[in-house]
Amino acid sequence: MEAPPPRLSRSDFLRTISSHITSHYEPDADGGGKCRQCGSKIEQRPCYVSIHTKLFETCSGFGQVELIPLPFCPACEGPPKNDHSCIHE
Repeated sequence: MEAPPPRLSRSDFLRTISSHITSHYEPDADGGGKCRQCGSKIEQRPCYVSIHTKLFETCSGFGQVELIPLPFCPACEGPPKNDHSCIHE
């Protein structure tokens, strides 16, 4: 999974990740997840998410950054090439 596109609301950002998880992965016996396509164990990489304000049209904020885990199948998807984005609150 790549980072969701920039300028989403927090709820849309998290919904995008949740939708990907639901459609591509399933729970495994270890309490983690596995790929629906190949059965590989799902891994995670942090996504650096800048928090911006909706008050301005450009990406402006107070310098806050959150780390949100991005899941990926190492066999089918490989590690995310894009591991940063922003949300607008």
